[in-house]
Amino acid sequence: MPSIIDVQNVSFGYGKTWVLNDVSFTIEKGSYVYIVGDNGAGKSTLVKLFMGLLDVTRGNINRKSSALSYVPQLNTETKIPLSVHDVIALGLKPTSWFLSKQDKQRIIDVANQFGIGHLLHRKFGDLSGGQKQRVYLSRAMISNPEILILDEPLSGLDQSSRDQLEMIIDGLHRAGTTILNVTHHLTENPPSHRKVLSVGEGQCVFRKDTYVS
Repeated sequence: MPSIIDVQNVSFGYGKTWVLNDVSFTIEKGSYVYIVGDNGAGKSTLVKLFMGLLDVTRGNINRKSSALSYVPQLNTETKIPLSVHDVIALGLKPTSWFLSKQDKQRIIDVANQFGIGHLLHRKFGDLSGGQKQRVYLSRAMISNPEILILDEPLSGLDQSSRDQLEMIIDGLHRAGTTILNVTHHLTENPPSHRKVLSVGEGQCVFRKDTYVS
């Protein structure tokens, strides 16, 4: 598989504290990678570097696709004063709120894809945690990204919502999206299509002994 992100001898620090120290690895196009590590280990820093929100101190990150979307960690207390339709529309990055007929149909299509078509006119703040996460996922996927970064996508959800969301994410992966899933839930016996990138003590190492579910 060709690579979609190449990390070459990357170092990054805040002040005198090095978070990443001469790190090199490759993420293959179409792969499913869990990014794991303790709080403060550097997971968020690594994601921000991937997204171009931070500049490396030394080394180089070559991201071979500009089509990247991000789903933030769910905050169930978030009170966004918008409808589900309008939250999803934000993923189109429109220059105005006057959406084209094609844009409006795309919003309907992606909402139906993730099982929330019937919620388009509901207020986002009135939804359950699982429904909000589907809205965020719809907003991220409406632009058809090649790379999808998920920040603790299952956190705060009940088991039924977790299972449903996992099935949706796995379906996106099977369709060809490169999935980078930042999480800390570990189990054993990895399936062949998932990889684990362990971040900590300034290093990033692919592991073969554990996977995330």
